[in-house]
Amino acid sequence: MGKNCLTKAELVEILTTTKKTSERNKAVKQLKKFDLVTNKHCDSEARKDNLRMKKLNYLVGFMCWRCGGVRQTNIKCYFTTREGQKTICYTCCRGLLDYIEVEQLRKEHQRQGIVPKVPAAVLEDLVRPLG
Repeated sequence: MGKNCLTKAELVEILTTTKKTSERNKAVKQLKKFDLVTNKHCDSEARKDNLRMKKLNYLVGFMCWRCGGVRQTNIKCYFTTREGQKTICYTCCRGLLDYIEVEQLRKEHQRQGIVPKVPAAVLEDLVRPLG
């Protein structure tokens, strides 16, 4: 890894395959310079049964598929989508689990009549950015 002009794909390969901490740290530092590429189009598929967290006894480095961030942690999360199994960070996994819980509560409250049912078109207008 003596070169400074490695591509993102080469850095990701180094990050996932190397055993040397110094090489992994250098790859992480260089990967943080790249723009984040997010993949949130599969968030609607999130359910508790297709999200898994695995605690490891060692530090691993990987790129989060959902937020695009580079991570070094001992917790690895897996998200099974129609595109296959993807590795995501703990933050994204917790965010998806919280979203699932909020949706379940919202549906329950709508069923009980606590919260009025709002058409999806109105919700989209509320969330759509101005401009």
